[in-house]
Amino acid sequence: GSVAVRDETLAKFTVQALGNSHQLLESITLTNRGTARDQDLRNLYLTRHGGRALTSMKKSLSDDSVTLRFTQQFFLKKGQTVSFELRGQAYTSSKTINFGLEEESDLVALPTRRSGRTIGNEARTSRYKE
Repeated sequence: GSVAVRDETLAKFTVQALGNSHQLLESITLTNRGTARDQDLRNLYLTRHGGRALTSMKKSLSDDSVTLRFTQQFFLKKGQTVSFELRGQAYTSSKTINFGLEEESDLVALPTRRSGRTIGNEARTSRYKE
C-alpha cells in the first residue's frame, strides 16, 4: 500500500534584528549537520508556528543545505526576535536531522528605512541563535 508522508517540523530557530535599523529578510540558508542525505528531506519551506509557507518550497537539499527565499520580504523590527520553523517531509527514521545556519552570510537581510533612518550598512548585523 501507499504510505502518507505528512509535513513535520524539522527544525526551529530564531532570528533577531540587531543594530540600529529594521531588517527585511530575503532568504535563509540552512545546513543539515545530521546524517540524513539530501533526498531524505523533501518539500522544505519555512513557516511560523506551523502556519502557511512564508518561503518558496524546495524539493530537497543540495550538498546538505537549502536556501529558502521569502515570497515577500519578511519585516523584522529593530531588536525584534522572530521564531521560524523549517517544515518538510522526512523519508527516514534512522538518520539524524540537525539544521542550523553555518555562517552569517546564510541570513540575507537588508536594512530598511521604513521607520527611522539607517546608519551604514547593517545587513550583516542580523544574528541567529538555535
